Order: sequence, then structure tokens, then C-alpha cells
Amino acid sequence: MQRKILILISTLVVAFIFCGVATAATVQTNHLNTSKIVSSESTVEQYMPAIDGTRIVWVQGDSSGRTSIYYKNFATGYKSKVLASTQNQENPDISGTRVVWTQYDSSNHSAVYYKNMLTGYSGKVLVSAQNQTGAKISGTRIVWMQGDHLHGHVAVYMRNLASGYVGRVYTSTQDQAYPNISGTRIVWMQMDSSGGSSIYYKNLATGYLVKVVNSTNTMYLTAIDGTRVVWMSLNSNQPYISYKNLATGSSSKIGTSKLSYYPDISGTKIVWFQMDSSNHSSVYLKDLLTSVTKRLIL
Repeated sequence: MQRKILILISTLVVAFIFCGVATAATVQTNHLNTSKIVSSESTVEQYMPAIDGTRIVWVQGDSSGRTSIYYKNFATGYKSKVLASTQNQENPDISGTRVVWTQYDSSNHSAVYYKNMLTGYSGKVLVSAQNQTGAKISGTRIVWMQGDHLHGHVAVYMRNLASGYVGRVYTSTQDQAYPNISGTRIVWMQMDSSGGSSIYYKNLATGYLVKVVNSTNTMYLTAIDGTRVVWMSLNSNQPYISYKNLATGSSSKIGTSKLSYYPDISGTKIVWFQMDSSNHSSVYLKDLLTSVTKRLIL
């Protein structure tokens, strides 16, 4: 059931972003023209899309239940499997021609992989016996979650493909998860000793580090664009979206319902999906410049 919901929501989000949000274009009407990204058999599931410009990646299952990462360039029409493998692949992200994803071996150990679709080069981002997942990429920088067996917790790591640097983003004994990156700016969720969680931000260029928000609620699924950060929070197991502009300090809850999930941000536009009382899901958009929130009719 969860995958079916992901397919529905992912299809709506991809169609919407391709029509303009990824380039911060202004939505002129409540109705947007959409098209199927790629045709597939009715039994094949497609979900977890990510997009950058005219390039999109997603997860696709085959008849045996194995999952692979696929890539399509809308400008050229080129489509292919990113890396052929007998191992399951999940959670892709893309920046330019560079793709990252999580891959599971036969013992269910997870590793983060990388491929440059222009040069064809591919490999593990960092060889490790620890589990890795949740990779995000911006330019040549990749962030991900990695199990730290030495300290017994999960930490956020970063690798710069251009310089070769690899290391932890911020050393802490607290669990860290759900990183995201925009240029030199990184955000992530970090658990505290009281059982609450915080959103942290670090600018790699300046070294500036700040706790964006602290809460007794669980916070995760962070997203960032420039100095604007969004994330999902749980209040009494009810999910909602929060926003903060690190440059101005302004913050707010986003959405018309507490049943709001999976936020993303591009410029001043925030998108997420929301469940109504009938358990029906819809994609919503808020423009921070106009404060207008609208449901997207796709």
C-alpha cells in the first residue's frame, strides 16, 4: 500500500515540477498540462522521483520485484537504466549529470553509489562496512546517513567529488539523519538526549553552524534551497510542514492540514502532499512571496 501511495504522489509531484516549479516559474492557472514520464507495464511500479533541470531519475521495479534506478533527459529524449545490477536500488537524487542512490547487496547491506551520466563513471561514494542511505547531491557534493559502529549511532557524512574530501559534516554523539544539501549549505535532523529532535544547518564555505529549531516533536525529511529550509514534523503522530528563512529569521507552519508530508522547496515555492478526511492525497503549492496556497489540479 505504501508503494502504491508513493507512485501516485510521485507521479503528481514530478509532473508539477516539470511544468515549472524546479525553475521557480510562476504558476499562472490552477490547471497544468501533464504527461506520463515513461510508459511501463501495469504491474511495474515507479516511485521516488528526483529532478534537476530537464533530467529526472526514479525507481522502477521489474516483474521479479527487483528495483532499479532509471534516468531520462527530456531535452534529448534519452532514457536508460542508470546502472545495471542484480542488487536492489532505491532513493535516487540528481544534480546535473550526476546521480546518487542507495544499493542493497544480498545480505541487505546498503551502500551509496554515484554515476556521472556524461562520462559513464560509477562506483561507491565511500567504501564502508557501515550501512549508508538517504544520499542527496548538489553539484559535486554528496551527503548521506551512515551507521557509525564505533560510537553506536548514525551520522551525516559528506564527500566532495571535485576535491576528494570525505568526512562527517558535524561530529556529535547524537544520532543524525535525513540530510539535504544546496550548494555549500547542508541541513539535517539530529536527536537530543531528551528524545526530542533538532534541525541543524551548516555552511561549508564559512563554517557557520546553527540549530535551526529544537522541538519535543520528531522532525525529519529536511529540504533546503539557499537560506530557506523546510521539514516535516510529527505532533501526536500528525505530520505537518514547517518553514524557516535563515537569512531573515521568519518561520511558519505550511499547509491547510496537519496531514502534510514530503516537502520540497525551490526558490520561494514549497510543494508537499496532503491527505484529506477521506484519506485522499493531493499536491499543494505555497508561494512565499504572495502567501497564496493552492491545491494543484493535475
